[in-house]
Amino acid sequence: MSLSFPSMSLRRRATIFSLITITIVVMTSAALTRDFVDEVDRQSLITDRLEPAAQIAGSLQAATAQTSAAIAQYVVTGEGDERRLAETSLAESTNLLASLERLVSSDPALQVSARVVAGTFETWVTEDVMPLLADMAEGRKSAAEAMVDAPSANRHFAEIDSANTQLITHIEAARTEGLTDLRRITQSLGLALIAAAILAIGLSACTILALRAWILDPLDRVRADLRQAAALPTHETPIAPTGAQEIAEVAKDAEALRRALLREIDAAQAARVALEHGAPAVVALEREMAPPSGAHLAGINVFGTTRAAQGVIAGDWWDAVPLLGGGLGLIIADVSGHDLHAGITAVGLRSVFRTGLLAGLRADQVMDLAANGRRTGGLLVTAFIALVPVGSDTLEWANAGHHPPLIVRGDGTIGSCGSTGQLLSPLGGQWRTDQAPFGPGDICLAFTDGLVESLDERGEELGQHGLVSIIEGLAPSVRADPAELAECVIGRVRLRATEWNADDITVLAFGRDT
Repeated sequence: MSLSFPSMSLRRRATIFSLITITIVVMTSAALTRDFVDEVDRQSLITDRLEPAAQIAGSLQAATAQTSAAIAQYVVTGEGDERRLAETSLAESTNLLASLERLVSSDPALQVSARVVAGTFETWVTEDVMPLLADMAEGRKSAAEAMVDAPSANRHFAEIDSANTQLITHIEAARTEGLTDLRRITQSLGLALIAAAILAIGLSACTILALRAWILDPLDRVRADLRQAAALPTHETPIAPTGAQEIAEVAKDAEALRRALLREIDAAQAARVALEHGAPAVVALEREMAPPSGAHLAGINVFGTTRAAQGVIAGDWWDAVPLLGGGLGLIIADVSGHDLHAGITAVGLRSVFRTGLLAGLRADQVMDLAANGRRTGGLLVTAFIALVPVGSDTLEWANAGHHPPLIVRGDGTIGSCGSTGQLLSPLGGQWRTDQAPFGPGDICLAFTDGLVESLDERGEELGQHGLVSIIEGLAPSVRADPAELAECVIGRVRLRATEWNADDITVLAFGRDT
């Protein structure tokens, strides 16, 4: 079975395949529904009409016989009990006849037979039963006895019995015919269900084959090329376009990306060599500002990244410092500017922050310590310090004029860590420490202004509200992982921005281990 359509796009293939499948399903469903409705109708006819009609016809025959016997006994004995029995049986026969006529009203042949029974019954009652009861009531017993033995009375009763027997025969014939039709319809429905099952299996097999031939196999080939290109030191394995048009276009884009990355790798290697040969101090600064390694520190899941706008030294940085009493201190800071001077300032401040946290100072006290060191400096600094203590579902922070970090909670709500004092500058200032609930499943996302001040094609900044909107649009599984949350946010913002390298960008995300 060939499922190859080289000139047809995957979207067109899926549309045609879906239309064929829907058509087959609709036709099969219509046939099954028709057979099912027929079976239900036939079953209803047998169980709701013919079977009760047969029972009532038999009861009617017995009731008329009981009426005749009770009248004859009443004429012989003249007892009131026998008369009441005759009248009760007569009333029962009348009710049974009315019920029988309602049940067979939808079948013309049975309706004719029921009318014959009703006619003979009425004749018997009018000409024989009622006059006889009247004679007995008025004391004319001899006349009543003569009427019981009269040939006309016997003939009328025999006509009732014969008509009732014929009705029972007709009902049984109709019931037998209905059962035959029911068996035929059931067999037809069974065959249709078997055909539907075979058809479903066939459609499932075709779907699996189409999925493998149109999507999985081409994707496997692209993935193999990508793995080989990533594994080789030179990354020179080309990524060949394959499969349907859409997958082939993805392969072409991946090949273009591979080539662009190769150019960037070459340029980076050249710059690295030049940097190490010509500016060893810059390399030393870069190593000094390297963030701590490891995704988990002191029971806290931490992810951070810094993207320098110029060269390899940024004025932004983040850090994680184990606290004396257990727990973790997190820092993110932004020095004004994004040149070497800003990087040198960042190195000094990073050391001050680490020293304060290692000494067990509160977040606001660390800000005071850093502010004292800025009294002779010219660059402005925004900073955010968060303390995540052990054994407490709280987050303590001090915010020196930094963009308010966001707390993405496990229940889907988003809060923020607002400012607790002015930015760090030669003018000094005062800061305080705030607290907020911070339990398992909550993630704090901190960032520098390069992220939220990025511009789109209309020249509009992303802003805090835009960042919140991006986070709200992410899947819950992404919002539950610090690394995934940070990377997805950076990717969405970078896709929106028209100029990505205008400023240093640092993003820090952390949360308690669950």
